[in-house]
Amino acid sequence: MFENEKLNHPWWIWVMVFLLLQISSEFSIFFLYTPGTADVYLPLSIALILIYWLGPRVLIVVYLNTFINSYFWGHENIISWPIFGLPETLFVFLSWFLFIKLGKGKYGLPNLNEVIKYLLLGITIPLTIQIYLIKTVLIYYGELEASAIWKSFITSWIGDFMPTIVITLPVLFYLSRHFDHWYRSSLDYTEQLKEQRHRYFYHEMAMFYIGIVVLSLFLDFSKYWYVFGLISLIVAVRHGFGPTTLFNVFILIATYIIPATIFRQASSLYFNQNELIETYLGINLLSLFSIICARVISDYRQAQYNIQLEISKVEKVNRELDSFVYSVSHDLIAPLKSIKGLTHLIRLDANPENSLDYVAKIEESANKLDLFIREILDFSRNSRLSVANSKINLTQMVEEIISNHRYIDGFERASFDLSGIQINSISIDEMRLKVILNNLISNAIKFSVGKSEPKIVVVSKKNDHFLEISVEDNGHGISIEYLENIFNMFFRASDKTGGSGLGLYIAKEAATKMNAKILVESKVGSGSKFRLQIPQ
Repeated sequence: MFENEKLNHPWWIWVMVFLLLQISSEFSIFFLYTPGTADVYLPLSIALILIYWLGPRVLIVVYLNTFINSYFWGHENIISWPIFGLPETLFVFLSWFLFIKLGKGKYGLPNLNEVIKYLLLGITIPLTIQIYLIKTVLIYYGELEASAIWKSFITSWIGDFMPTIVITLPVLFYLSRHFDHWYRSSLDYTEQLKEQRHRYFYHEMAMFYIGIVVLSLFLDFSKYWYVFGLISLIVAVRHGFGPTTLFNVFILIATYIIPATIFRQASSLYFNQNELIETYLGINLLSLFSIICARVISDYRQAQYNIQLEISKVEKVNRELDSFVYSVSHDLIAPLKSIKGLTHLIRLDANPENSLDYVAKIEESANKLDLFIREILDFSRNSRLSVANSKINLTQMVEEIISNHRYIDGFERASFDLSGIQINSISIDEMRLKVILNNLISNAIKFSVGKSEPKIVVVSKKNDHFLEISVEDNGHGISIEYLENIFNMFFRASDKTGGSGLGLYIAKEAATKMNAKILVESKVGSGSKFRLQIPQ
């Protein structure tokens, strides 16, 4: 089964598929010049796009459409209609089977490798088999002379190849991701580069489009087809893959479809047979060259973009490292100095009753040091380890985290409400979720100290787009001027708050690794609510 296909498509999808194929067939019949042969045959392109998006069940509609339209394609023998439907259906199947199933192709065409694979496995091989079969059937039923098979084969192959690549490439490139998002399937291909266009991009492209219209009015396309191909090549070099695919569609429309439609001319009148082969062969080669060149240009820009992105990450890491080393040295040395000073006082103070106070203070400094080291380890693990999801019990995790914080001042007065955990069994990165909740619950306890009845509420719920886990307290709250900075590394709203200032920063970084985000709502005197939103 097609791995991205949904098991149950709504019925109206298949009605739309049939209507789309039927309309494209009616339009293509206008370009018919011998039985079963036309210069522009849109159903092939439409069928390829649909089978990639919807899966092999499209084949039923493709065969039905071909069968119904056999008479209009010049096949008068009704007995031959079921046969004439097979080559086209086979072409669509082979394209899907070779490119998607065997070739593991990514139909969003994110790089040169996928474009080459699509041109070879998705079009060239299936089209060659299909054209040969249809010509053989035409000869069998007496609709084509055997002596003319190769000339007819070459004409049909070239005529079908160009419109198919010209029409399918922009649709697959630009719309596959949107279609996949709408269907929420598991398509996995490289994120398309959102190229930075220069300020005159649209003006320049408008001039190119206007130029094609002017040239199509004053130049004989059959003689000067290479001019149009060269302009497409310039667009490829200037603007990359996406704009080039759209520009090639416009060339096809402006130079052939519109003139042939306006003047009501089929190709046998618009070109003679020799001109047709020569022109289509030349424009095919130039179109292929411009497409491949455009994909290379876009891949090069994608590589540049990725390099710049990595450089930005390295610069960010270097800045954070400088800040990290400075702050870590201070936060590690302060408790150690305190411990050393207290041990020195114990030696000097002969009163044994004071020793208990000194030991308590040493323990407090050791706890601070232990907490800070654990935060550093969390920071390191989050940076190094990849996301690994596993099934966890949220209630058990929260209870374990609460138990680990029982030594915090004010813990014994706090009450915890876990009744709002509606979603308990979760598939998630256990280590990162524990880091996030550990910091949120720890802060909730710390900033509730001084309240007569401190209360921490943990809630989990799910909607269509994300799972939300919230930690809410009725503590002191956060002043509005600090809300934008609380997730910054080593940020502390006040020296009295204690802590290293790493906790919320690590929580945010862990959430980012999971493609999640943390939102905060707080009001001074009324408490804070942190919401972790995890996409589903």
